[in-house]
Amino acid sequence: MSITVDWDNNEKTIIRQTYVGKWTWDEFYASCEEFALLAQTVPHTVHMLIDMRHAGPLPGGALSHIGALNRLPPNMGRIVAVGVGSFVMRMFNVAAAVRPAVKERILIVATLDEAYSHLKESRVG
Repeated sequence: MSITVDWDNNEKTIIRQTYVGKWTWDEFYASCEEFALLAQTVPHTVHMLIDMRHAGPLPGGALSHIGALNRLPPNMGRIVAVGVGSFVMRMFNVAAAVRPAVKERILIVATLDEAYSHLKESRVG
């Protein structure tokens, strides 16, 4: 599988979804299910760190999969993505224009350090 999902810290407040190489939408949905199962094991808010720094190209038909954002677990917090390509960034901007709440939940950053900084702020706030 080209997408792995696991706890990122001992406090179990961040789940990291890591993309490596070419991946498929089936793998994406399986990883979202894994995320939900992990998140359900704790009573507190869980944030998602999406690491796409080593991901292959986005599979075709991306716009038809945006609805996956509606299937997040109830204790889902912030989503911080790092390493997304320009096409993903454009899709994010379109989604945010159509649904402004997207910008409140999802943040795209340039570096892993920046991602952790935002996630640390989310845990405090």
